[in-house]
Order: sequence, then C-alpha cells, then structure tokens
Amino acid sequence: MPCRVGITTDLERRHQEWLQKYPDLRNWEEHGPYPSRDHAQQIENSLASQRNCISHPGGREPENGPWFVYYFEY
Repeated sequence: MPCRVGITTDLERRHQEWLQKYPDLRNWEEHGPYPSRDHAQQIENSLASQRNCISHPGGREPENGPWFVYYFEY
C-alpha cells in the first residue's frame, strides 16, 4: 500500500492538509520532536527508505523548530 513520509513544524496543519488530499488516509504516525531541520530530514530519509515510501525532502517551514516527522498510508 502506498505511503508517504514528511517533516513539519506543525503536525496538526499537515495532517489536515493530507486528509483533504487523501480522505482515506490511515496509520498516521508522528515522530519527534527533533531539534533541527537537518535531524528531522535524516529521520525522514531513513524512514522513507525503510518503508519504501514517497518523500520530498525540504519542508516549507522556517529553519527553527521543533521539527517532527510524519508517516501515513493511503
């Protein structure tokens, strides 16, 4: 089943955005907080690789955190 991994400083906002795009979203997981964007990005890359998920490194938020990693299936 397809899955996605990403990073954010606002888990609630990102969860709601993904629910709008994928109403059948399931198995939402939250990891963190992480003190830096770089640390969260490393976790995202690792999780995406382990679970063979779509991810697009970057995130839109400013550098300051705390940062979180999220995972979901759709």
